[in-house]
Amino acid sequence: MAEPWETRREKILRLLKETETPLSTDQISLLLEIDRKDVYEDLVHIARSLHKSRWQLIMFPPRCLKCGYVFSSDKPKKPSKCPKCRGERVSDPLFKVISR
Repeated sequence: MAEPWETRREKILRLLKETETPLSTDQISLLLEIDRKDVYEDLVHIARSLHKSRWQLIMFPPRCLKCGYVFSSDKPKKPSKCPKCRGERVSDPLFKVISR
């Protein structure tokens, strides 16, 4: 359960540590009642802040649902189109924090 004194990023970090399955930004924003675009910015910051800790933010990259193309995992945002087939049905990237 979210503590009232936690920052938005601390809430996201705790949620991603405690969850059994990876979560999309939509799921994170719904569970914590925050704006989805803020979640993307916070995930970048969380990844940087965890760089030298015993925790690691893992991103399961988006994939095209039409041809199966897997996008690179360097950006945490959902692409709008597949560069291979131009399909617009693209899955959301999923996130989880794990111990190194």
